Amino acid sequence: MVKYLEALKKGIVFGVNPVRWGPVFALDAVFFVLLVNLVFGAVSLQGLLGGAAVLAVIWFLLRVWVTGALIHQTWRESETGKSWRVPYQRYLSILLVMIIVIFINIIVGMVPLINMLLIILVGVAVFFSLQAVVIRKRNSVDALRESYSLFRKRMDRIVLWDNKFLGWVLIVAAMLCISVAFVSVFSYAILGVVGGWIIFSFLAFMLFYSKVFRAWVAVSIVAGAISGLFAAPGLLWAFSSTMANAHFFGGAAPLLSLLANPHLLMLGGIVFIIGSSIATAFSLKAQTEFYLQLRKKRFGLF
Repeated sequence: MVKYLEALKKGIVFGVNPVRWGPVFALDAVFFVLLVNLVFGAVSLQGLLGGAAVLAVIWFLLRVWVTGALIHQTWRESETGKSWRVPYQRYLSILLVMIIVIFINIIVGMVPLINMLLIILVGVAVFFSLQAVVIRKRNSVDALRESYSLFRKRMDRIVLWDNKFLGWVLIVAAMLCISVAFVSVFSYAILGVVGGWIIFSFLAFMLFYSKVFRAWVAVSIVAGAISGLFAAPGLLWAFSSTMANAHFFGGAAPLLSLLANPHLLMLGGIVFIIGSSIATAFSLKAQTEFYLQLRKKRFGLF
């Protein structure tokens, strides 16, 4: 039995520790300040885009290192110092996993009708890939394969043998045939309904059957709540500024308010980065706890 609450509690305790989220915050805050200065100091759009691209690449490469160290800490909390040497050995595999996942998400994001469902499925399928790289010392391909195998374990039985699932597939197929047969303005509405039905029903099946999907949902909800809590002050300020200036500037009020108050923009961004850093540390720890539980249950390890 997967202990969801225990994993989430350990994730929260780990996440609120400044020793854990501090490095993530330091990296993100530095690059956020550099980006804000670049935006307000840019003399051309080309220079702005080029500078932002360079900052993004450098930030991403450094974030790979920080993520590897933090995952090691989620597994061996007493080895904080040693954790910063671990990414040296696993850096390429971590980097390749992140790049592959980003590339897959870009591809499936272009699929019409069910792109959101496919993005969620990709996120769940690769949920433990970074843990497999750092903890099990897998290469990028094996790590992705292992993460997928943990997700696939019970889904195979559902797809092949569950009558309710097969009935759902037949209903969706019939709805798709009906929608394609319509050549009118209503066909788009029907396709929208079909897409919504596919996403809702399939996720409902996964929530009931898949332990990995339930873990993914739990981590996403808590991490989103943490980030949202720290984003609230900045959103309230932006909303109040928009309402105050909407009479004079209309739809451009939010952008003009930000440009007129760069210091407040930076302050709001820093507060949000604190929240996102805590959410990142929490997510990685909770993922590791779920990973260790499922690995032990699935393969008898750890």
